[in-house]
Amino acid sequence: MTIEQQYNEAMEQLNLFAQPDVEPTLSPDELKAILTAQKRAAIWEASTPYSVGDTILPTVGNGHRYICTQAGTSGTTEPTWSRAMGAIAADGTSDPQLRWKEDGPAFKNVYNLRAAIHQAWIVKAGKASISVDIKQQVGGMMASQVYDHCMKMANAYAPMEIS
Repeated sequence: MTIEQQYNEAMEQLNLFAQPDVEPTLSPDELKAILTAQKRAAIWEASTPYSVGDTILPTVGNGHRYICTQAGTSGTTEPTWSRAMGAIAADGTSDPQLRWKEDGPAFKNVYNLRAAIHQAWIVKAGKASISVDIKQQVGGMMASQVYDHCMKMANAYAPMEIS
């Protein structure tokens, strides 16, 4: 699946679980910014500067991802990617030379959907927090209830921490 297909799939799921059309609403630009911020990896590109911590996938998927351990600029040809756990790949001729370390299996989707949904609900809660409770209408919700609901949803999608 291409990165574009992964983006489209993740955006479809974000629209489903973050309910952007329900008050407080999220614009398409806000959703795009939220999802883009949760991109975990890119496809390797030639003659591109990379920083320590950047994560890439080979242009031809091999089931693994690689993390930059030495900043530099990639070469004009893609390195040979070892699938051995923790293997190091040298890339390009920059000084110092760019280095990649095998970092585990490739992501099913390069976008962290759980984190994006969590962030969307946090943004919605922020919008609800500036509303004022004047009076509760029959069948309606007070702004504080909307805020509480948004925070409850954000917490349901909070990143899991494993010690």
